[in-house]
Amino acid sequence: MADLNLADTTMSQIEDIIGWIKHGRTLAEDWGMADKIRPGYRALFHGPPEPARQ
Repeated sequence: MADLNLADTTMSQIEDIIGWIKHGRTLAEDWGMADKIRPGYRALFHGPPEPARQ
């Protein structure tokens, strides 16, 4: 992730996604929230396309 050049708010959102991926199973299984949350993570990325890097 050190190679990413993102705004602080965007980086924070990416870190939230990583946290969910790492700990989602714990929330669902160990904390008994499987009936309250859906498995997986959904994210919508939007904005202008970046120019191709060469």
